[in-house]
Amino acid sequence: MENILTKICNTKKDEIAEQKKNYNQTFFIESFSQLPVAKEFLFEKKILTDLNEKGSAVIAEIKKASPSKGIISKDFDVKKVANSYTINGASCLSVLTDSQYFKGDINYLNLVKNVSDLPTLRKDFIIDEYQIYQSKFYKADCILLIASILDSTQLLEFENIAHTIGLDVLVEIHDVEELKKIEQMKTSLIGINNRNLKTFKTDITNSINLGKLIPGDKIIVTESGINTKDDIDLMKKNKINTFLIGERFMRESDPGNVLKLLFE
Repeated sequence: MENILTKICNTKKDEIAEQKKNYNQTFFIESFSQLPVAKEFLFEKKILTDLNEKGSAVIAEIKKASPSKGIISKDFDVKKVANSYTINGASCLSVLTDSQYFKGDINYLNLVKNVSDLPTLRKDFIIDEYQIYQSKFYKADCILLIASILDSTQLLEFENIAHTIGLDVLVEIHDVEELKKIEQMKTSLIGINNRNLKTFKTDITNSINLGKLIPGDKIIVTESGINTKDDIDLMKKNKINTFLIGERFMRESDPGNVLKLLFE
């Protein structure tokens, strides 16, 4: 039986094939040479700054829907959400760009940049190097690489491409096997997904258990299932101070206000 993650990746292959008909990879690469030299690697720097100054960092996610929960934000306005997060203390923004399963759009990256100067993560299922150049073109500052859908060679190759064109990388793992898979990667940003992407079951203690196995020079980002101050305090007690939170915020009419209340 095909699990959700496999289904998403199969759909993604078809989407990429269609996208390449409109803009090939060369188009993206050539466009970079016509742009002003951009400040690079802003995403990790902003997280480090907030960790040093505030003691915690929040990657606030802009997400309309998910396969497991359906429509999360009924009155969805990308610019409004981005602005709300920005004025209420988010460190960075995570922007869902998958259209089929999360009701996202790659154009959201540009819309966010129109109202916020915070570094942005393109949150999607990256399975082709084409998507990395595409992310840069649409002004992302960081990309997500998911260890469960990429092999070790792909992870290293995709990371190298991203770093070469000035993109940070957040690599996501869920278990010990995936942790082993990323051992040779250079990025300091390691996301631990508390949600099993094959079953979509969530357990926040996954961050605590896996976090103990990760070198101290890495920045652990706990992802999924963080809903209360107690959840946040539990993570902090276990030396996890960077949070990627979406659903908890996006269910509210003013997502940034909830962010402020949870982290003040």
